[in-house]
Amino acid sequence: MSFLEKKIDSLTLKQVADLTSSFVDVGSENIRIEDVKSIMHANSGDITFYYKPKYEKFLENTKATACIVLERDKNKLPKHIIPVVSKEPYLAFAMLLRELYGTSEVDFVEKQIDDSAKIHPSVKLGNNISIRANVVISKDAEIADDVVIMPNTFIGAKVKIGKGSVIHDNCSVMFAHIGENCVVRSGTRIGTSGFGFIPNLKTGQHLQIPQIAGVIIGNNVDIGANTAIDRGAIENTIIEDNVKIDNLVQIAHGVKVGASTFIVSQSGVAGSAIIGRGCLIGAQAGVVDNVEIADFTKCIARSAVAQDITISGSEVAGFPAISKRDWIKMHLKLKKLISKLYPTA
Repeated sequence: MSFLEKKIDSLTLKQVADLTSSFVDVGSENIRIEDVKSIMHANSGDITFYYKPKYEKFLENTKATACIVLERDKNKLPKHIIPVVSKEPYLAFAMLLRELYGTSEVDFVEKQIDDSAKIHPSVKLGNNISIRANVVISKDAEIADDVVIMPNTFIGAKVKIGKGSVIHDNCSVMFAHIGENCVVRSGTRIGTSGFGFIPNLKTGQHLQIPQIAGVIIGNNVDIGANTAIDRGAIENTIIEDNVKIDNLVQIAHGVKVGASTFIVSQSGVAGSAIIGRGCLIGAQAGVVDNVEIADFTKCIARSAVAQDITISGSEVAGFPAISKRDWIKMHLKLKKLISKLYPTA
């Protein structure tokens, strides 16, 4: 079941094909589709999508009217299902879902400032904004047009939030500039002090290094729930345009994340590391301090990057991270060795 209301009641298959750059047979163009559902739960009037072989077993019993598929897979569909042929079925599914339900998570929010919000008189407020209950906005902050700030969020002094951005509930944003059309999800902390100390194990009194820089976030950045992005010590922490960060990620002080990079849940990036453009940092991966990662690198889940990756497009895995190919070879050899040493294991 969907918790959002549809914005469009139905679409013809021709409209679906035009929207998603797909192809449908001429005789089926005027058939209407009311909703998008998974293969397992689709009914008559629904469209589904198929692109992974593991879901082929569900095709025979699905009741969907139509299915978005690759050209090579259209013959796998039962006769009662109309194929909508796409080069990228998953992308087409996402586009169709956006068309039917919209893209905003906060369309239900009225554009107003709640009476309980505490806003310093020096704050610059744009037009058509929504500031909800118990929000606090500090001195000299700037909130651009069409921004939404959800309940119980704190915005620190001199923070800037760009046009169309959404800050969800229970967040804190300090020492930061956030670009346009960003989403900061519930419980996230931006601009907290970086973990910078000079240890003194003799006295036990560790000296904290002042964190005097900030956080600069580009446009169209999505930051997941309960993620922390620390401000820099003397160099800003920088998150470039179109970066997508999952829930429960730690970005330390002075880190730079290149444009269009994905960082997946429970990953950690240590201080002053530099991650290139278009990288994929898998779940629970770790990046040590001051490491540089080349553009378009893929770090497999739970990998630990402990040295520079200099070749663009590399794939690494393991602890410490090495070439994915070498890592697979190593594990195959280890498996053979164990089977020889312990044949009954």
